[in-house]
Formats: sequence, C-alpha cells, structure tokens
Amino acid sequence: MRKLLSAILVVALVLSVTAMAFAEEPNLKVVNATEGKDYHWYRIFTATTEVVGGDTYVTYYTNEAHKTVIDNMNDNANDDYDENCPFEVGTTASASGYVVTVKEGKSDDAIINWLKSNYNKLALADGAMTYAAGVASATVDNGYYYITTTTGSAVTVGSVLGTAVVYDKNPAPGELDKKITAEDETTFDPGLEENDAAVGSVEQFTVSFEAVNFVIKADGSIEKVLNWVIQDTPTNLDIDVSTVKVYVNDTEISGTAFFATKDETTGKLTVNIPWIVTTSENYGDHLYAPASGKITIPVVITYDATVLPGAADAPAPNAVVVSYGHVPEGTAPGNTPNPVNPEDPNHPWEPEDPDDPWQPTNPDDPWDPTDPDHPIPVTPLNPDDDGDGNPDPEETVTYTYGFDLIKVDGDGAPLLGAVFTLTKSGDDTPIKFIRTDETDHYVFRVATQEEIDADPATAGLVSEIALTDYNTAYIRGLDNAEYVLTETHAPTNYNKADPITIKVAAASEPATGEVLTKIETAETDPADLTVVNNFGTELPTTGGIGTTLFYVLGTILVIGSGVVLIARRKASER
Repeated sequence: MRKLLSAILVVALVLSVTAMAFAEEPNLKVVNATEGKDYHWYRIFTATTEVVGGDTYVTYYTNEAHKTVIDNMNDNANDDYDENCPFEVGTTASASGYVVTVKEGKSDDAIINWLKSNYNKLALADGAMTYAAGVASATVDNGYYYITTTTGSAVTVGSVLGTAVVYDKNPAPGELDKKITAEDETTFDPGLEENDAAVGSVEQFTVSFEAVNFVIKADGSIEKVLNWVIQDTPTNLDIDVSTVKVYVNDTEISGTAFFATKDETTGKLTVNIPWIVTTSENYGDHLYAPASGKITIPVVITYDATVLPGAADAPAPNAVVVSYGHVPEGTAPGNTPNPVNPEDPNHPWEPEDPDDPWQPTNPDDPWDPTDPDHPIPVTPLNPDDDGDGNPDPEETVTYTYGFDLIKVDGDGAPLLGAVFTLTKSGDDTPIKFIRTDETDHYVFRVATQEEIDADPATAGLVSEIALTDYNTAYIRGLDNAEYVLTETHAPTNYNKADPITIKVAAASEPATGEVLTKIETAETDPADLTVVNNFGTELPTTGGIGTTLFYVLGTILVIGSGVVLIARRKASER
C-alpha cells in the first residue's frame, strides 16, 4: 500500500520543520538564520489541500517533464534508473499536474538523503530568500520545498501549506562555550580557573557563553529555548546579588529582562534570563537574534563576591552550571508558559496537572520564575564527564595565603612580649586582624570590612600582633602580595628585630622572609617565619636623643677647654 507524500514529516539535516500555520506573507521563513549565508528555496512539487469530514488531505503534483524524469529513474532498463528514488508518479494528468506519491517502505531519512543529490533534477521553481534580523524569508506557493545554503549544507523543509517556519540548527549544543573568569586574571581554560585574594576583598566574577534560540538534541528533535539559567554555588564567597549585570550581544540589559536571586541559606546565585517575547500578538517569538555575521548570541554575566573568613583555612571555589529552559515534549500549541509575566491568564502553568503540567487551566497558580518548587524544566549545557548523571560545573577557585610567626631569643628559646604590625609594601596602614586563642598559639585572621565597621567593634579586632601569652601566631587570610613585618615593641631587655619583607616562598631554598604560603587545602601547613631577639639594652638610634646629648656634652667640654686655655694664656702674659 502506497502512502501519500503528505504524510512525510521530515527531520532535517540542518533545518527542521517545527511549526505550520496560516499567516501573512512572507510564508516561508528560516528562523535563527545567519547573516552572510545565502538561503535558496526549491519547489520540488506543488500542493493542493482538501478538507473531508474535518480532516485535511494534501496532494502533491509535478509537471509532465519531471514525470518523465521520475519514470526514467524507476525504469531499470533506462540509463537514468535509480533504485533509491523514493517517488512514483501517476499516469493520468489533472489540471494541477501528475500526482506524486512515496514508495512503500521509503523512510523520511531515505527521502532526505536522496534529495540531497537530486533536488535540482525535480525543482519546478526556485528563488533566493531575503535575510533580515536573523530571519531568511520568501513568499512561495503551497508545495513541497527544499532549501540549500552557501555553506554547502543540503537541507529540506517539507510542506508549505499556508506558512512554514523552519529553524537553522547551527550551532549544536556541544559548541556552546562556558567560561568563568575572576578579577585581575586572564580568561581561564575550563578546569584551570583560579585567583588569589585576601579575606574581605571583593572580587568580580564573569560567566560567559554563546547562546542559541533553538537547541538540536542528539535524536534530531528541536527544543525551543524559553530562558537561560545560570547558577553559581559558592564556598567561602558571599555573592552580592545587587551587583549582577547581564549583557546580551554586548549590550547591557536590565529590569525584567532578567531575574537575579540568591538563596540566603546556601548562597547560591540564580540568574534567569527570559528568552522569548511574552506580550502582544507575537507571543513566543525570540527576544534576541545573532548580531551581524554571527550564528550565536554572546551572553555575559558579571557580579561581585566578598571573600569570607572561611577562605583563610581552605580554598574558596564557586561552581557554575548553565542551563536552558524549554517547552516539555507534548505541550499543546499555545500553552508555552510566560517567564516574564506570571499573571498572564493565557499562559500560566498548572504544576498539579500530571497529564499536562503546562495546560493553562488555572490562572490563579501562574508560573513564578523564582519559585524553587515549580521551576521551568531546564537542560544543562555542562557535560557529565564523570558519568555520575549530573552536570560537571565549571569552577573557579580563590586562594588566600598565610605564614606562622615564631618569636625566640638568641638561644632559640620561646620569647614572649613582642608586638608587631603587618603592612602591605608601599602602604604604612597596619592590616587589621581578628585574633583568636588556640592551644599554644594565636590565630590572626585578616578582618573583613564588615567586621572593621561593626559598632561595637567585632570581638578580637586588633591592628597589632601582640605575643603576650604565646610566642607563636598563625597569620591567615592574606593576598598573594609583598608584606612588611615590623616589630614595634621588643620584650624587656631585648633588642628589636629589623623589619622583614615577606614574600611567597620559592620552590627551592627560600630566602629570608619568603614564607608566604598558598592555602590549597584545609590541611595546608604554612611555612614558619622565626624572628630572633638578642638580649641587651636598646641603644639609641642615629639622630635620637642619646646622640644629641653626646653632641651637647662634647660641645660644652670643647668650649670649656677653650675658655681655660685662654684664661691661662692671659695669666702668663701678665
């Protein structure tokens, strides 16, 4: 039994039919088209429709010349015989031409593959499509169509009955790019991102990827993108949701063009970017098209995060997953949820309906993009490289630095009573710390601005490293920078040590002061900086009051000696 060509619902190699409806001209559109790529249509067959008993029947026709071409392909005695030809032509002509049908057993894939090499032999008409704002379009008659592009890709459209909308499949999901960068760092390769910072510092992070309007799944089906969702789960970092900025096609968007929320319990940031028009008769059309000469839409999200005290003892990672929301398979036409206007009575979401959760039956329970219990279905772009069934986040890690300060006398015995300040090279302002007492040592952790500004002051806030009860202090939460440790008060009867410049420890034998250690794990053991005080009275320094006293006494002696000599000389003369 033969089947009519009207039964063909082809899955395109590069383009695919996903919507057909009667509309104003132009009536053949390629959405998500690329500027600079030429789209050309070929009418393979003409078509007529007839409604019988509420069902629409479609019949396809060709002309006499092309009937001869197909007949010769089906004649094994003819030089043009082609055993793979999927079409047959009737013997009797009507006013519309000769009826075309599909041979029994010929699949949609078989038809597509055959047309790739033979569409030009059967085309009844052809023409160029006009590009504008991401859409290539043309005005054509009803029929069965095939489209080619200048890239050499042979593609099929299928039936044009009133209007046909097809979607350019470039790029594939695997070509979408995710990056995370940190302030003052270069763009990192995935899996290699890291930066250095002090506790309390504010770092800016960036997530960027190439968005598309339609994603083609591995099985060839199309998922229309409703929204993009970026989720960043930080550890030892506090993201400031008020600093979130979103750029699409290098232009900042604002207002209801995106939603940024933070879970106050976990600190997770969620940025939700609606991707379709949600008002007017164009409801469901995409908001953004690729820029001139592009096939993807660059999206960049930036935000600030404060390095929390926990980063003084362990690294501070933040892990990003990029996903896109889509209409679930089987959703009835017109039931696409409204991600911008949750009060839209025509497109709410009924999450309690197990058979059709997107059916707009309950205007009192609309979709809320911030509701964690009823999120829009999303598909992560991140790969599952480890095979655990979960997307692998792109991760950046922020590290702090530290060292252990040990005070001893000339014999190496523990020494109490010294006081130090720590400053950044080139800055005389002492760094403020939060001091805690541990077993046999102090911990001085860099204070955050919030702790410094607290009223009353945060417990343990100090600007001096005083070794009163212990001779050891763990200094934590520093940046990868050069510091100066200055002893401002030495233990009684001991000389003060000279200022010490502190730098990151070298891989080989470290020089004096090269003790700053990267905190790479919670078990990291930072290097020791041992400061020695020698026993003895502190001598006045050059220019001090003691030296001045010597100068004064010396001057008095010299003058006195002169006076005595003059007096004796005068006495002798008499």
